[in-house]
Amino acid sequence: MKRPILLRILFACFWLAASSLFAEIIRLDFVQTNDIHGGIDRGEATFMNPEFPPLLGGGASLVTYVNELRETKDHVWLVDCGDIFQGTPIGALKHGEIVVEFLNRANYDFWVIGNHDFDEGYDNLKRLVELSEPPVLCANIVEKETGELIPGVDAYIIREVAGIRIGILGLSTTDTKSMSLPEHIEGVEFLSVYDVAQKYIRILKEEEKVDMVFGATHL
Repeated sequence: MKRPILLRILFACFWLAASSLFAEIIRLDFVQTNDIHGGIDRGEATFMNPEFPPLLGGGASLVTYVNELRETKDHVWLVDCGDIFQGTPIGALKHGEIVVEFLNRANYDFWVIGNHDFDEGYDNLKRLVELSEPPVLCANIVEKETGELIPGVDAYIIREVAGIRIGILGLSTTDTKSMSLPEHIEGVEFLSVYDVAQKYIRILKEEEKVDMVFGATHL
């Protein structure tokens, strides 16, 4: 997948009717990272400008920014949408464990499985999931033998913001089948993103009674 720098994407200000007579503005701020590939250390962004690379603050700068944001905003979510460790020495160290420790210490709200998170094999991914304190989401990758989700992984989570129930559904690319070595994805099956999304949107709306659904995806 595309490999950008550690991103800080702030978005999503939405308006909801508090009653038939009054309207309340509820702001939810997302800080999203994806495809960090272990890039949590400071360094020069040579991929942006080889001759005059800008400096990147890495994970420390991100955490500082998010902590400051959380002090001034009521509802801030820090999320990652996959490919957390492969591609850098820090990411390779202990096979991704250092990056999961960073996600834990940075108080991420959740993260989503990406295709490169299988690069050290399925057993290693399960180990990283087990080490993760934030929820790990992915609704469309299941174990072939049982048809169940990866152990420790959730299809979705539900969060309440100012009385509004929000479902967050995790989805990952089915292209992992063609981008990963067969032995790294042995025992898992990648289901249609569309079909799985339709299934869980119905569950979230009809059974979980959420007010809105957000997709957290690595596609």
